[in-house]
Amino acid sequence: MQKKYRALRFVVGLYRVLAWVVLALGVLASIGMIIASITARGQGMGSMLENVPMMPVGTGIVGGLVAAVVMLLYTALLFIIMWAGSEFVMLFLDIERNTRETALYLRGELQQTPPPEAITWQQPGPNV
Repeated sequence: MQKKYRALRFVVGLYRVLAWVVLALGVLASIGMIIASITARGQGMGSMLENVPMMPVGTGIVGGLVAAVVMLLYTALLFIIMWAGSEFVMLFLDIERNTRETALYLRGELQQTPPPEAITWQQPGPNV
């Protein structure tokens, strides 16, 4: 049976790839935030970090860790939402395929193939 809706299948794959990209970038950004909070404390780089989003300037290592954890949670939430969106589209594609197969089967247009024969790995003996 031919697969329909190729564009939606492409979108599902794209969403899954983007979900992994978002997760990887979020983890890297969190690690960068922790490193920036550790190095900025001793070197007086507070003015450089004032324009970094979600970076609590002047709070030191604890603030950087809290901001990194919040960023990780947000990244995980985005990953779950994007992955669930791709699964939601796949759900509708599976429903469509199952409905089409059922309709063809009820009309008698879909031929059921018998299950394949079992394969035995024993060699036939002399009495066979």
